[in-house]
Amino acid sequence: MLRRRRPLLRAAAVGGVAYSAGHHMATKSAEQQYTDAQQSAQIADLQQEQPVYQQPAPPPPVYQQASSPSPGVPTNSSASTTGCCTSTVWCYD
Repeated sequence: MLRRRRPLLRAAAVGGVAYSAGHHMATKSAEQQYTDAQQSAQIADLQQEQPVYQQPAPPPPVYQQASSPSPGVPTNSSASTTGCCTSTVWCYD
C-alpha cells in the first residue's frame, strides 16, 4: 500500500514532463521550418540577381590585302602569254 500513496502526483509529473518535451520539439520543429524557408528564399533571391553570362561573339575575320607582285617577277597568267614557251611554267631561253 505504500506504493499508492500519491498516484495522482506521479501522473501529473509524468504528464508535465511529456507536455514539456512535446512543446519543446514542436517549437524546435517550427524554428527549423522557418530557418529552411528563409534560406530557400535567400537562395532564390541570389539566383535571380546572378547575371546570366553569355558567350562573347566571335571576333570578326581578319582580311589581309594581297600584296602586288614585284614588277620583274612574272605571274602564272602572264607566263603563258609572254614567255617563250606555251606552257604555264616560266622558262629561261
